[in-house]
Amino acid sequence: MNEEGYREILGVMLGDSESEASWTEFFSWLKSVCYLTLTLRP
Repeated sequence: MNEEGYREILGVMLGDSESEASWTEFFSWLKSVCYLTLTLRP
């Protein structure tokens, strides 16, 4: 949720299916993006 209390889209990724492997890849990608965002903020 953002500061106004609204939900935001965290990320979008295309996958072949909703398999465990696809979700694992998405969450790994999301963690890396969030880590970069948090470490780059002033």
